[in-house]
Amino acid sequence: MKIESYLKDKRVCLLGNAQSILQKENPIDTYDVVCRCNRGFPWGKEKFIGSKTDILFTSYAVNPTDLKKLAPRYIVWCTPRHEKMTPEFADEVDMVFAMKDWINLERELGSRPSTGCMAIYWLMNHAPFKSLDVYGFDFWKSNTWWEPRTAPIPHNPEAEKKYIEWLEDKNSCLTIMR
Repeated sequence: MKIESYLKDKRVCLLGNAQSILQKENPIDTYDVVCRCNRGFPWGKEKFIGSKTDILFTSYAVNPTDLKKLAPRYIVWCTPRHEKMTPEFADEVDMVFAMKDWINLERELGSRPSTGCMAIYWLMNHAPFKSLDVYGFDFWKSNTWWEPRTAPIPHNPEAEKKYIEWLEDKNSCLTIMR
C-alpha cells in the first residue's frame, strides 16, 4: 500500500522534537496516523508523545534494534545526503523525499529545510488526509529533547516558522498545536 493511500481521510499528527513538547500530556495515540521525525523515539515519554509510530520521516539511519522497537509502517528518507543512510537501513526505506520537492522547499525557505519542515511540506502537498495536527515545533526556541542542544544551522528557524504558519493560515486542515 502506498503511503498516500494509507493517509486517505485520516486524522494525522506529526511530532517534532522540540523539548517544549514534554511540558504537557498530549492525546497522540488517539490519532489515526502518528508521524515522527528523526530520533524522536517515544520510550519513557509516552504520556507526552504517545507510543505508536506509523510513519517515520528521518534524515538519520536508525539502528535495527531501535527500528524493530519503533516498528513504523512506513519510513521516508528526507535528506538528499544519502551518505548518512546505511545499506541496512536503505532496505527499510519505503520512500525517498523527491529532489524536486527538496529544491522547491529550499527555494521557498532560502535555506536547507529541516526534516520536520520537509514532513509538513510532503504531507500538505501529497497526502489526502482529513486533518494534520503538528506538535513539538517551536522553531528551535527550546532544545531538541533527544539531543540536548539547539542547533538550527544549516536551517532557518524564522523562515520555517513563517512558511509553516502561512500554510496553517491557508489550510483549515493544518493546526500547529501550541
